[in-house]
Amino acid sequence: MLDRKVILILMVLVVVMLASDLWQVTHGERWSLALFIPPFMVICMIVSFGSNARDVLVSPAHVAVRKEWGRAIGISCATIFTVIQLLPVLPSLGIALPASDLFWRLFLAACGLPFVVIGNRTPKLPPVQWRRPGLLSLGTAEQLTLTRVAGWLIVADGVTTIASAMFLSWRMIVLLIGSVGLATLVVILVNRFGPMVTKLSQRGGR
Repeated sequence: MLDRKVILILMVLVVVMLASDLWQVTHGERWSLALFIPPFMVICMIVSFGSNARDVLVSPAHVAVRKEWGRAIGISCATIFTVIQLLPVLPSLGIALPASDLFWRLFLAACGLPFVVIGNRTPKLPPVQWRRPGLLSLGTAEQLTLTRVAGWLIVADGVTTIASAMFLSWRMIVLLIGSVGLATLVVILVNRFGPMVTKLSQRGGR
C-alpha cells in the first residue's frame, strides 16, 4: 500500500528517468530496452503496492505498517534508479563526476544498505484480507510464505551489492547483481502467481 503523496513522488521520479533515457537516446546513446527497465520496474511497483487501504480488512495499525514498508522500498528503489539513470547525463550538463574508484564502490555499497534493512522488516508484514477477493487473493499462510521468501531475497540483494562493491571487478559486479536481481524477480513472481495458476488448474480439472 502506498500513500497518494508517495505515488506522486514515484511518478515524478519515473518522469525524470524517462526524460533521462530519451535524452541519452537522442544524444547518441544506442537504443536499448535496458535503458527503460528501471522506470518500468518503478511503475510495476506502483501498480503492485498502490492498492487502496479501504479495500483491505485489517486494522489501521497494520495498514500503517504496510504503508511504511511500501514507502521505504518504493522511494529507496526509485531514488537509486533515478540517480543511476542520471549519471550519464550529468557530464553533458557541466556537472563533473568523481573519478575515484573508491567513491563509486562506496556509493554502490551504500545503495545496498536500504535493502538489507527493508528485507529484514519484510517478513514482519501483517497478512491482509481483501473486501473483493479474486484469483490473486492469497491466504494467510501463503502471504506469510511470500513475505518470508521476499525478505530473504531482498536481504540477499543488499548483501550481494555491498560485498561485490567491496571485492569484485566492475564487470563481475554488474553480472552478479543482475543475476541475483533477476533471480529475486523470478522467485517473487512464482510465489505471487503460483497460487493463481494452481486455482485455475484446479477449476479447469473439475
